[in-house]
Amino acid sequence: MRTSGNDRPHSTGNLRPVHGTGAGGSAGAENNAASGDATELQESTELGALRGVSGSAVGRRFSSGAARKSVSAQDRGGDAAAGSASAGGAGDHLLDILGEELTKLGYEVSSHDHVKRLLTLESPLSDSAVGTLRSRVLEDPELRGEAGARLRHYSAEALAKGVSNPEDRLLRLELLMLAAPEATRAPLMRAIRADLQDRSEYIRVRLSEREVFIPQVTIGGGPQGQTVAHCAHEFGLADGNLVVDASSCGDGNFGSVRMHLLNSETRGGYAGSDHGAFDNPMRSQNPLHGSPVQVEDLNSDLYPTAADIGDAAAIGLYAASRKGSPVLVNTVVTDVEEVENARGRYRVTMRDNASGRTVHVLTDHVIDATGLGRPSVPLRDPASKAYIDEQTARLTAMRERALPDQAVMHSEDMLRATVDAPDEHILGIVRAAPGDIAIVGWGDSSKTPLLRIRDVAEKAGLSMRELLGDRKIVWIGPKSREDIDNGLWGPYAGLKPYFDEGLVHVQPGRLETITAVDGTNQSSLAVREKDGSLHRLQSGRVILAMGMKSGSASFLSKLASKLTPEMKVPVHGDDPAFDESALCTRLHVDGKEHDIFFVGMSSGLQRPSHTSYLEFFGWKTRQFIAQHLVPKLKEHDLTKLEKLVPTEATA
Repeated sequence: MRTSGNDRPHSTGNLRPVHGTGAGGSAGAENNAASGDATELQESTELGALRGVSGSAVGRRFSSGAARKSVSAQDRGGDAAAGSASAGGAGDHLLDILGEELTKLGYEVSSHDHVKRLLTLESPLSDSAVGTLRSRVLEDPELRGEAGARLRHYSAEALAKGVSNPEDRLLRLELLMLAAPEATRAPLMRAIRADLQDRSEYIRVRLSEREVFIPQVTIGGGPQGQTVAHCAHEFGLADGNLVVDASSCGDGNFGSVRMHLLNSETRGGYAGSDHGAFDNPMRSQNPLHGSPVQVEDLNSDLYPTAADIGDAAAIGLYAASRKGSPVLVNTVVTDVEEVENARGRYRVTMRDNASGRTVHVLTDHVIDATGLGRPSVPLRDPASKAYIDEQTARLTAMRERALPDQAVMHSEDMLRATVDAPDEHILGIVRAAPGDIAIVGWGDSSKTPLLRIRDVAEKAGLSMRELLGDRKIVWIGPKSREDIDNGLWGPYAGLKPYFDEGLVHVQPGRLETITAVDGTNQSSLAVREKDGSLHRLQSGRVILAMGMKSGSASFLSKLASKLTPEMKVPVHGDDPAFDESALCTRLHVDGKEHDIFFVGMSSGLQRPSHTSYLEFFGWKTRQFIAQHLVPKLKEHDLTKLEKLVPTEATA
């Protein structure tokens, strides 16, 4: 760990709301005017703690011993009163805004020093990286001026969204002032990764010392995993749920496929997690239940990107950790096996990505929240599979440098490679193509790559027709004109003219084989049409968007040697929003019921049409946790469990 017990800042004592003055919040609409240059704050100054500087120096807490100052500017040597919206200039306005909101929460605030002290939030373990950034924002006039300008657009109701108690609202205030400004967004994400890694190292050491039982293990820390963690905290059971994620902060999918434009709307904002939220026509279709920062806080556009959801979910996972949920990042679950042990039904084995070391825990319940998984192709032809694997490995190794000459690519891998690629490399996908561009699939993942190329072309002053020249786009997937019209709505409506003008040629059917054409950089595709006939074509570039494959099969191999959809049996419960459809699925092997549950995308449940993934699965996950798992977790005496999250006394 980079932060040791000796380096930790001293506690400032318990800071509780003043009785009788608390103010509740409602779910009003909010606006976010995010702008600025993400390069303004250089890493060398923003995150000194990440380079070995003592946490007591750069991640310090503000002194709690300072005498309470008068609210008058004269008594405070010219420092503006925390409750004054006009005093202190642009730099101090952030502290004024924060002071007003803290007062509404019921906290006694009479100076800017009190604001700073409250926003340390008394985390059990020093968050040196986030602490460094927070200190910079609160003390740098330019940065806190920008943060204040962002928060000024939030009403008191908007600042209360997604949180249900004063402590959580404090956390929202802190993270919102760091996440909303463009200048501190990227530094915040780096700081979160660093702090989560520090906390993970602490947990890893504890697990390596002794065999530990924890009632529940959640695999995956993305949107659903963070929801599970916040639910556990909400019901007072945070100590009983361990979240394990293979990425650095739960954003392995959404955070890496950053340019994927979603067709689900943010609308007016987060409207809550109860059934009444569905009656609000301005509710977001992309809720992250429990997270103090929502997608619309980062991007007010109607259709957000995967990056927005990835960052908001990562902030949510970090917030759950701050609130006491044990979280292991950069850790892969390699095995789940049933054991004859009175302390737990399953042994979950995990491997650290960096060192390769393994640790394990005993548990009674496993929740698979692994999300979308990895790209897959439902082809049986060995030559086709080998060709795709070879092409995938090439793009993985060369990333953006491979784009101009890459013959075949998964749409998700293409988007990952284009995140940091120069525009010329992205345009090279089309410019250097020795023939037509083929897109295989008709889901969202098939349309986003074309949107990405189109946007870069328009930035260069080119239309798609000018970029393509005498080539065309062959789209293998749409079945009819009606299928095309139904699939081109929302953010994809801009692609419709390409079909109308003949720039896109539709080839109905199912791809059966794809192989290299010797002596060229082209691919040969065989498509089985509806009447059974085989249509063959050659393409200079092929973008595959044929589906995703969950990673569940690998770590469940000892329990289910061949995990099939039939092994995922629906788990039902009360659902006033989506009738009586299942809440999640449960593993059954040879008629035996396991306490291993699949939530979110990994559940295999089908969402209703015109319903977003996050709206549907986020709701389902909450209902499942509340109705099925909370009663079981309450059977355990959590006070007797090994504490995986450090406390002030042990850290």
